Amino acid sequence: MFSISQNEAVDAAALFAEHCRFGAQFEAPLRAQWPQHGNSREPARCLQVGFVSGDLYNHAVASFIEPVLVHLAAYASLSLHAYANHPTDDSVTQRLRGHVKHWHPVVGLSDAALAEKIRADGIDILIDLSGHTSKHRLLSFVRKPAPVQVSWIGYPGTTGLSSMDYYLSDRFILPPGQFDHQFTEKLVYLPANAPFLPAAYAPLVNDLPALSHGYLTFGSFNRPSKISRAVIALWSQLLRALPDSRMVLGAMREDDQYDTLTAWFAEERIARERLDFHPRSGMRNYLALHHQVDVCLDTFPYNGGTTTYHALWMGVPTLTLAG
Repeated sequence: MFSISQNEAVDAAALFAEHCRFGAQFEAPLRAQWPQHGNSREPARCLQVGFVSGDLYNHAVASFIEPVLVHLAAYASLSLHAYANHPTDDSVTQRLRGHVKHWHPVVGLSDAALAEKIRADGIDILIDLSGHTSKHRLLSFVRKPAPVQVSWIGYPGTTGLSSMDYYLSDRFILPPGQFDHQFTEKLVYLPANAPFLPAAYAPLVNDLPALSHGYLTFGSFNRPSKISRAVIALWSQLLRALPDSRMVLGAMREDDQYDTLTAWFAEERIARERLDFHPRSGMRNYLALHHQVDVCLDTFPYNGGTTTYHALWMGVPTLTLAG
């Protein structure tokens, strides 16, 4: 699902249909076995809220969910549970663990066993933070282990499951009334989809590079899998219109000679000398690369997410397509 979401040949209707097929294949056979939840409806009791994710470490999702956990942890009426589905236990993991009363490592648990654990923990609201991304546990969600199930943050689209009751978003990401038909979930609109926690050691915003260079420098820090031939063709229209401009491309694979991307640019009459490739690096160096860029160019149909937030934090606007 994640891969076809990046394929410009797959339109919205086909993409939604594919997600629904996922639900039909994996959820429909289990629907008759969904439990009758006995969670108390006493309004004054403490609610058990669970977060399920394969990204509770130094990952983009942590940049969005940590401010939420800090806020929710202050409420005595909530008891937070985290179901961590990744073996990495780094400094970010340890920090997140400090905000959650009940931390459950679930790597290696079968989908059925995880669903049973969630039921045994008496979870009232279960929140998926992965969607159709690596190390998701949607095959536990299809067993409906909690009476209210929600998808949020980790995936910019539907899960395709009827067991997922809600999808959290905002009016900017999903303008009301325009995308309801592309979700099996009911859309719930927050004032803002999620807060963003920038790196504490982010460099200061610098002066516009064009002021000293005398030309514009465009940039992209999206993963290479998002950069298609069609993306290069559109970017190249700008580069041809501004023949002195350059382009910085970061987050490249370290073992890549960039031959494919260079060839695509050449087909669009953009010389190799105008392109600066940079391999993936640590956060500090990655953010510092924004000092070389005047305007970031977005990818499509799978737009930038965290990379766009990083660019904005570094004072660099992103030119994108509404879709």
